[in-house]
Amino acid sequence: MDAFDFYIVDGSLIVSCACAAMLHAMKHGGNMSMVMVAIHDHQRKIYHQFQEVAEVVHTGRSKLLSVHRLKQNVTEDDIFKLREKNIWEKM
Repeated sequence: MDAFDFYIVDGSLIVSCACAAMLHAMKHGGNMSMVMVAIHDHQRKIYHQFQEVAEVVHTGRSKLLSVHRLKQNVTEDDIFKLREKNIWEKM
C-alpha cells in the first residue's frame, strides 16, 4: 500500500487517528513535506495537542476544518508517543 498525500480525520480519538495517519504515511514512503492531515472540528481544545508534531497550514473560514503538515525534525517516535498518550482520551 502506498502513502496518501491527504488524510481526513473526524470522529472520536482524533489526535490518535491523526498521528496514525502520519505514521502510515511515514511507513509507506510518503513525502512528509507534502503529506497533509485535515482535522474536522479542530477548535476543540484536545485536538490542539496534534500541533506538538504538526503545524496548521490552512484553516477553513468556518473554523471547523484545519489542515496540518508535519513539523520539521519530528520523528516517528515523537508521533508514536503523542498517539499513545491520546489513544484512550475522551473527547
